[in-house]
Amino acid sequence: MHTKRYVRLLLLLPLTGLLLLFLYFSHDPGNIAKAEPNRPDYTSVYVYSRTAPSLHIKPCLAENTEEQELYLFLPFSDQEYLWSVPSGINLYVGEKPVRSGDPVVSPDPQKEYLFAIEKDGEFTDAHYLRCLASDGVAAFSVTMQDEALSAIVNEHHPLTAFGADMRVFTDAGETIYTPCYIGGHGNSTWSLIKKSFEIETETALSILGLKESTRWNLIANGMDRSQVKNRIVYEAARDAGMEYSIGSEYVNLYLNGVYQGLYLLTEKPAANGGAVDFDDDLERETRKYARSAVLDPVLDAYGTDEEERYYDIPYSPPDITGSYLMEFDYYQKNLAQESADSWFMTNQEYEYYMVILKQPRHATRDELHYIKSYVRETEDAIYSEDGVDNKTGVSIRDRIDFDSWAMSYLFMDFFGYQDDSAGSLFFYKKRGDPLLYSGPIWDYDKSMTDNYYGDELAWYERGDLYLWYDRLNSFKDFHAKVVSNYIERLSPSMELILSDKLPGWVEDISSSLAMDDVKWNRGESYGENHIRDVEEWLAKRKELFDSVWVRGEDSPYAENIY
Repeated sequence: MHTKRYVRLLLLLPLTGLLLLFLYFSHDPGNIAKAEPNRPDYTSVYVYSRTAPSLHIKPCLAENTEEQELYLFLPFSDQEYLWSVPSGINLYVGEKPVRSGDPVVSPDPQKEYLFAIEKDGEFTDAHYLRCLASDGVAAFSVTMQDEALSAIVNEHHPLTAFGADMRVFTDAGETIYTPCYIGGHGNSTWSLIKKSFEIETETALSILGLKESTRWNLIANGMDRSQVKNRIVYEAARDAGMEYSIGSEYVNLYLNGVYQGLYLLTEKPAANGGAVDFDDDLERETRKYARSAVLDPVLDAYGTDEEERYYDIPYSPPDITGSYLMEFDYYQKNLAQESADSWFMTNQEYEYYMVILKQPRHATRDELHYIKSYVRETEDAIYSEDGVDNKTGVSIRDRIDFDSWAMSYLFMDFFGYQDDSAGSLFFYKKRGDPLLYSGPIWDYDKSMTDNYYGDELAWYERGDLYLWYDRLNSFKDFHAKVVSNYIERLSPSMELILSDKLPGWVEDISSSLAMDDVKWNRGESYGENHIRDVEEWLAKRKELFDSVWVRGEDSPYAENIY
């Protein structure tokens, strides 16, 4: 293999052929990244845009492949890029020496160039180089100490661990610069090679037209081969008018100058700087009433299973009726019990789920016991025969916001949601409001064409949805709200998404999707093919729902509709 590569190298750079022959026979290209610190390699150089000189882009290898071909993944095809070469080393691209300030070759995925670095008469690195570029998507760049990035990627460090600098660029140049914190994001998805991250800024800012926030996620969409599922669902939730719906925009992510791929920048489903902007802040109020309190968690256990966790804070605010942001968790219950700050369990006689408090994170005993009692009373009513608990008189119609819960149920059903037992299901209670609301909608990368539940035209049968959702849908007035929400809101939204919005997003991300496919070695048109699958799936799904609920036609699946 080395001999064949040597012949190609001689054709490209005959003047240095003998040195490169020595390099390729004496150095395994697979060990280039392990070179000693004083041995310059491809990471020693970078390119920058004349329009946005603070955006530094380094050549990098593709992932999931033994090939040692280098790539320059450029965010904008119409900008001029220049090389930056440290003093003391010589860079050759093609047959020409390259110096700092020299222009980068024009992007063309069909062309390859010899890339070689020489120092003190010795060639220390050699590869083939291809140059690719995208359009239609902003560049999101985060820089930090290399040690910090390594700790985040290898050890899943949280965002509070390391400071960094964040820059966002459009084709017009740099739009945002701010210090930030960055950390790893995700549970099961963290095991994938393409990682997701979370970002937090000290001051609220609007990024790419999204609402002002301080907390953001960079979603890799590692389980979504099309990379459009979350974007579709978040947009549908916003179209439907669901409160605290997640805003999102596509970006090309660069970490310390190295291209990471196409990502979905989203508002975080969180309070205190995320998408959930409560009028009050129970966490801050709790700290105000207990400034000197030590945040020591208290774990109360009853019988064989832990029941709750709160913090040993001696005082609570006068009004602890809200606001609370909560998340259901079942599948990862044991893991969450170790990592979550405050939580409680629902009633064992039903499904026995864990409820994690996202706001306030550090709940006092009084706060946790208040919301725990409130949720359990509501759950008793949900599982009663007529929706009214005989012991307490609590009715689901006084505790459950039918509109938001029916919409959440509808989204799970329509989009074929497959994570309803593994968390990411949020609900909340506002201060002074007796209702529990469902939302925000989050994390639909495992849905639609991932036909875990079978044929895309099949309706859910009873029992396929976990938690409270399927039980609520057994009440006729609740199910009537599900149907009306589809007819009046989701069906028109999907009509607009399929006919206009989705084609626009696909056009915007097409070149970035191609770069992402190369970066992660997925094969040509990998993402585009899966987008077509999603489009076809949604069109069939909408036609079925429309035929049964909008037009009232007979369907072989009608017997599964409750």
